[in-house]
Amino acid sequence: MAERDTFDRIGVVVVEDEALIRNELVEAFPHYGFCVHGAEDAAEALKILQDEAPRIQIVFTDVHLPGAMNGLLLGQHIRKTWPWISLLVTSGYGTPDPSHMPEGCRFVLKPYKIGRIAEQIKDMVRPR
Repeated sequence: MAERDTFDRIGVVVVEDEALIRNELVEAFPHYGFCVHGAEDAAEALKILQDEAPRIQIVFTDVHLPGAMNGLLLGQHIRKTWPWISLLVTSGYGTPDPSHMPEGCRFVLKPYKIGRIAEQIKDMVRPR
């Protein structure tokens, strides 16, 4: 991919501890015009954001992640540190309490269709 193409694409970080799901998203998202980074936990996502935040428009994270920080805490940290980054949260265990959700994020319940997630992402980063 040419360097120019990378900057024209929507930058996405996928945070998902289930390797099969994460890999499927990382492989599929470039077909929707996304430049995607995969992370298995919040710590790895934060490392990616430290280097790539200016080129990231959205983080798509599972609620339940291994380690000290779950997806909701990750989203709250992102909201404070990089407020321009949109947040899309997912879980297979039901909808989290709205008071625990990061401000301005969207939620989608698992299972989901990748094409529907891509539509949500494009809608979330579309200029208003």
